[in-house]
Amino acid sequence: MIKKEACRSVNVGYLFLKDIYYDLKIHDICAQIAEKYKFEFDLNQILSMLLFSRIIYPGSKRSSLELSKSFLKKPDCKLHHIYRALEILAKENDFFPVSTLQEFRNGTEST
Repeated sequence: MIKKEACRSVNVGYLFLKDIYYDLKIHDICAQIAEKYKFEFDLNQILSMLLFSRIIYPGSKRSSLELSKSFLKKPDCKLHHIYRALEILAKENDFFPVSTLQEFRNGTEST
């Protein structure tokens, strides 16, 4: 029997976005950035959570974190981890456009 306060539904609307995210190899970019820094959080998990939640329901960082608690796979991070991750991503912003554009071009050339 399901308890009265138990979560009975989850948000899976982000799953199609997850395929695009991984096709663009953004998770690999996060891994390369994470090698430079000693994080106590998962950079890939935070970035993907922010992207998915802001596409589905645009809002603040705090509201994105709250929304992500309804995702099928709930993130394991705190609000201060999000701010720290965004600080690092801002420092590494040169890396993203070039790498992501290359992956996008590679994907469109093969189709």
